[in-house]
Amino acid sequence: MTATDDTATPLRGVVFDFDGVIADTEPLHLGAYQDVLADTSMTLETQDYYDRYLGYDDVGVFTALSRDQRVPLDDETLKRLIDAKGQRFDARVRGSSVLFPGAASCVSRLAEVLPLAIASGALHHEIEAILTSADLRRHFRAIVAADDVARSKPAPVIRTNVPSRCSDRMATLPGTSPSKTRSGASRLPTRLVSSASR
Repeated sequence: MTATDDTATPLRGVVFDFDGVIADTEPLHLGAYQDVLADTSMTLETQDYYDRYLGYDDVGVFTALSRDQRVPLDDETLKRLIDAKGQRFDARVRGSSVLFPGAASCVSRLAEVLPLAIASGALHHEIEAILTSADLRRHFRAIVAADDVARSKPAPVIRTNVPSRCSDRMATLPGTSPSKTRSGASRLPTRLVSSASR
């Protein structure tokens, strides 16, 4: 993380993205999507996922794939795909170590001096489970996930909800993909704006 301006308003907190910043769960998400899509006429290649669909939640990924590949997708089928993908993802996460090297120590040290929060396109229970297993949940004042807001990423509402829940003016450490950084985090009052992970 780098401070962009030493004369800026003093930092009063940090909002983290989750996937790609604290945890490297994207390969697990991709594998879960591919498992579920194997039973459909849709496909998701690895490069396409990282280039085009990384910034979306589950609803967004399946909806975008349906649109891009011109495959009809009704609400019932969408729900079934999302439920199945969640089960596959949870199975992949169990027993896996998904935190980036140094992430736990970074969070623990920051939590000693600043309030922390998470704004992520992941599902709330996924974030909670990973943080709890790593003994990091206690460090975060708020978590705003895809299923906590009406419109998830790439819409900016998921990040703009965090400061109001924390009551502090908080900086933002955005995700590392272009689709994530376009989601509106830069419009929050911010001093920290970059991640060194990628």
